[in-house]
Amino acid sequence: MAFRMAHSGPDMADAGDHPLRVIHLSNVFQGLGGIQSALQDHLAHDPELGMDSRFIVLWEAEEKAWPHTQFLGWHVHTRISQARRSLRAALAALPPADLHVLQTEWGWPFFLDLLGDTRRVIYIHNNFPGLDKFLPTRVWAVDGAIVVSEALEEKLLQWRPDFPRDRILRAACPIDPPEAVASFCTPRIPSAPLRLGFCGRMSIEQKRVDRFPELVRQLDALGVPFRLEFLGDGDYREALEQQLPDRSRFIFHGRRSRDDVWRIMAGWDAMVFVSDYEGTPLAMLEGMAAGVLPLHPALGSGGDSVAGSLHPKLVYPAGDLAALAQAIQWLAAQGLPTVEAFQAKALRIIEPQRAGNARGKVAQFLRYIAAQPRLEKRAMAMAPALTRWLTFKQFEPVLAWTKRFRR
Repeated sequence: MAFRMAHSGPDMADAGDHPLRVIHLSNVFQGLGGIQSALQDHLAHDPELGMDSRFIVLWEAEEKAWPHTQFLGWHVHTRISQARRSLRAALAALPPADLHVLQTEWGWPFFLDLLGDTRRVIYIHNNFPGLDKFLPTRVWAVDGAIVVSEALEEKLLQWRPDFPRDRILRAACPIDPPEAVASFCTPRIPSAPLRLGFCGRMSIEQKRVDRFPELVRQLDALGVPFRLEFLGDGDYREALEQQLPDRSRFIFHGRRSRDDVWRIMAGWDAMVFVSDYEGTPLAMLEGMAAGVLPLHPALGSGGDSVAGSLHPKLVYPAGDLAALAQAIQWLAAQGLPTVEAFQAKALRIIEPQRAGNARGKVAQFLRYIAAQPRLEKRAMAMAPALTRWLTFKQFEPVLAWTKRFRR
C-alpha cells in the first residue's frame, strides 16, 4: 500500500496563520460514491484544518441545501454560453480563491479561463477510459496533483515526466468508521453461506453490475453456498432485481444512510468488485475497516494493489467471472484463524487512510502548493467563442469534425 506524499520538505509543516481559501470544482457532490464522500468530508472538516473551502458542482441540481455549495445543474442540452455565465456568477459570489482544486478532468476548454491565475490542483480519482485523452493537456495546466494510486501517478508522469515529485500527493479519501463498528461485526460461522456484498453505483458503466447473474451461475456450478447483498442504487438496479428474484439469497438495500452502510457492511465476509475500471475504491477501504475482505479485478489500479497486498488470490483477471468464482470458493474454504489474520492485516494497511492521518496530509499539501511558484503552463485550446451558442451535445460533432484537421 503506497499512500504517501511523493517527497516532502521542511516547508510542508508550515500550516500558515490564515485560512486557505479553496474552491473545489466537480461534476458531482451528493450521494455516497467515493468522489462525493471525499468532497463531503472536505466540507465537514476543512475548517478545523485551517481551510475555507467552497464547492461548485457542475452537473448536479441541488437535492437539498448544502452549506458553501453551489449546484449549477448543467446537462447535455445546456448551452455553453449559459454554462459559462452560471459558473462566472458562482465564482463571483465567492471570496477570491488561493487555490482551485479540479475534481474532474472533463470540460476544461469550456471554463478554465474563468478561474484566473490562481494555483490549480488536479485530483485524479480513477483510471477511467479516456483519461489519456485529457491528461496530455491537463498536466500542463496545473501546479499540483492528487492521485489515488501509484498507477495514476505513473500515468501523470508519462505525460509530463518533469512534474515535480513534491507536487504530487498520493492519497485516498479519509475513512472515518464509527466507534461502534466493531460491535456490528459478526464472525462467520464456518458452515454458513459466505456473505458477499457489493457497495456502489448500480450501473453498467464502470461498475458492470450486469455481470452478477453470471457470477451467481458460476458460484452455483461450484456448489459454493453464499448470500449476496447490494448496497446502493442506480439505473440497472431494477433489471438486476428481476434477474435475481430469490430474496432469501439476494438482498437489495438501496441507498442508505452512512450509519446504515457501516452496519450492513460489517455483516459481510467479502466485498466483490466486477468493475471495468477503478481508482482506490472508498467502499473497499471502509469495508476493510469493518472486517470485510475485498475481491478485486486486476485493473492496474489502487484497488487491486490493496487487495493483492492482503493476498494474491483476492485479485482475479478482469472480467473473468469463472476465476472470481474460484477465488470466492477459495476464500470460503479458509478457516477462522486465517480470516482473522487477513482482517488484522487489512486494519494495518488502511491505517494511513484513517481520518486523523489522511485529512491533515491533504490540507498540508494544498497549503504547500498555494505557497509555491507557479509551474510552467502550456496554453490549452479553448472552445471557440463562435461555438458557445451550441449546447454541450451539439458541440460533440463539431469537436469531432475539427479534430480531423488537427491530425
